[in-house]
Amino acid sequence: MNTAKCKLPMKQDKNQEILEVDLGELCKALGHPVRIRLIRILLDKGECISGDLAEDFSLAQSTVSEHLRILKESGLVKGTIDGPRRCYCVNGDRLNYFKSLVEKM
Repeated sequence: MNTAKCKLPMKQDKNQEILEVDLGELCKALGHPVRIRLIRILLDKGECISGDLAEDFSLAQSTVSEHLRILKESGLVKGTIDGPRRCYCVNGDRLNYFKSLVEKM
């Protein structure tokens, strides 16, 4: 058994700390299977009205809307209002940023 102790740097680079916070927030936003599925659906369809998205789940419209709100707050999803409807799409730049953070781990 290896008895070497793990030593971390005494002081962390401020940029690295920011990246870790960003990664944590994005992971939290994607931390539910419904939100992952929403991202997959939006990637497949390009954009979609929230009511149509709710039909893909056996969940209440309000529950799907809450998941979309979390994704939107994280920046992974963009939404526009068209009268009474909300149209959502994936923010490709933010998703690519997330992918780059995971690759840097």
